[in-house]
Parts: sequence; C-alpha cells; structure tokens
Amino acid sequence: MKFMPERRLLCALGKKLWERGFAPAADGTLSLRAAPDRILLTPDGVSKSALTPDMIVLVDDQGEPLDEGCPWPPSSEIALHLMCLQIRAGIGGVCSARPPAATAYAAARRDLPARLLEEVPPLLGPIPCAQPVSLEIEDRVKAVRPHLLTGKGVLLAQYGAITLGRTPEEAYEAMERLEHTALVSLYAGLLGGLS
Repeated sequence: MKFMPERRLLCALGKKLWERGFAPAADGTLSLRAAPDRILLTPDGVSKSALTPDMIVLVDDQGEPLDEGCPWPPSSEIALHLMCLQIRAGIGGVCSARPPAATAYAAARRDLPARLLEEVPPLLGPIPCAQPVSLEIEDRVKAVRPHLLTGKGVLLAQYGAITLGRTPEEAYEAMERLEHTALVSLYAGLLGGLS
C-alpha cells in the first residue's frame, strides 16, 4: 500500500481530534497532499478513534479514488478539502472539525475575536465566520474560499472550523490554537472582558 507513513499520520491525528472532543462520532476530516497529484484523506462515516491505515482513501487531485478495491468512500467533505489544498502554494494539510467552543461561534454565525490573544494574529490570521447561502457543499466551498486566501483558519456557519497548514500536523495544531482562542474568548465574555 502506497504512502504508508502518511496514512499512519492521518490515523494518529484523527485519534487526537477524537480524544480532544473535536470530532464527535464520525465528524471531521483530515487530508494531506502525498504527491503533486495525490491526496490522502480520511473516509466518510468512520470515527476518527477507529481509523486504520487501510481506511485512508487515496484520490487524485480531482477527487477520483485510486485505491482499487478500497471499500471506504472518501469523506463527504472532499470538495472542501481539495479546494483548500489547491488554494495556495505550500498548503499540505487540512483539518476540518467540530471543536465545541469554535463550533459555538460558528453556530452563532460570529467571527472569532482573534486579537484577544497577542499570538493569534501572527499564527492564525483573522478567524472570520463564512456564511454559505445553503448547506450544500458547493455553497460551503464558495463561502470559505475567499477567507482562506491569506489566513490559516475559518469558521463555517452551522458547521464547524477548518484550518490549513504546510503539513497535516500544522493544520491540526492550528485547530488546537483556534479552539483555545474560542474558549478564552467565551470565558472572557462571561467575565465581562469583551466589548
């Protein structure tokens, strides 16, 4: 099986997402660029706690499955991940998840106040909440695209969060930082610290 270290990496990161409560049930998707025209991503309908390397789906840069006989369908978020991997040079990993605090901001259709913590702007950039006109994946892709031209993360209304990185590890770490920022923002708001 090709790209075995990369497949193992996605399994390990998936388990971390699940353990942190960022990917309940079978939610969330991780992807990485394994070669210029080869993408690995987590399958649809599988808990990130139960991933094994043979479940990781290999597709071409158009999303066509390449592992013959693989019974696992690619994530239903494949179009979103393909766009994220193609949007800017140097993007090698994407993480989409449902971390609770960040998802609360997304459910409320509110931007995350990234300037609350001094390290957030240089590490993540602004964290806006993209507002698609419908829940269709095509509309989600259109809504998210302009926000990811420069930043590393975006909230997606009624959905969750998406982060990018040069590597899948960097995309995962950006998700951790995004969720930490959302939690601090919520707590600061409870203490009357946000205007």
